[in-house]
Amino acid sequence: MRSALVTLTLLGLAAAAPLAAQNPQRVLSPPDSVQGSVDGIAIRVEYGRPSMRGRVIFGPETASPRPLVPFGRVWRTGANFATRFTTSGDLSVGGRTIPAGTYTLWTLPQANGWKLIFNKQTKARDGRANLWGTDYSADSDFVRVDMQVAATAQPTEQFVITLEPQGDNAILALAWEKTRAFVSLAKK
Repeated sequence: MRSALVTLTLLGLAAAAPLAAQNPQRVLSPPDSVQGSVDGIAIRVEYGRPSMRGRVIFGPETASPRPLVPFGRVWRTGANFATRFTTSGDLSVGGRTIPAGTYTLWTLPQANGWKLIFNKQTKARDGRANLWGTDYSADSDFVRVDMQVAATAQPTEQFVITLEPQGDNAILALAWEKTRAFVSLAKK
């Protein structure tokens, strides 16, 4: 009797597998990365890509409906794990020096301008896992850099980070909803 039950269970699982493959669960904020270089310095940004899905993304906390990312609050700059920024050499970012290494990136959106935050904490407090995006710790901030912000003509449904070459330099840009925030990167 027991072996018949095990056999039936295995047959049921085998029959269900093709059905599950036909309808995989959609990842709402898939992981992504962007790579580039600035005058020979390798840069990699790893992040999660949330979608608008009909939500208001940026705005005053008192707005109705309440925005997902209210002005004046530090944001994880993506979804899920904290966004990771790795540079193989020293960079000048918005005029500030960022030494070679790995950092987490956070942003502080505000109505009158944004700040890009390079944070030294890259692992969870237990030191074993990558830092989750809600575990921001201001005491680990390395530097805050002013970003330029512009409205876009068309909405960007899914958050994206780009590294746009500009001669030997590059522009690090964040785009979501109808907002594009960006900062220049140069070799130090």
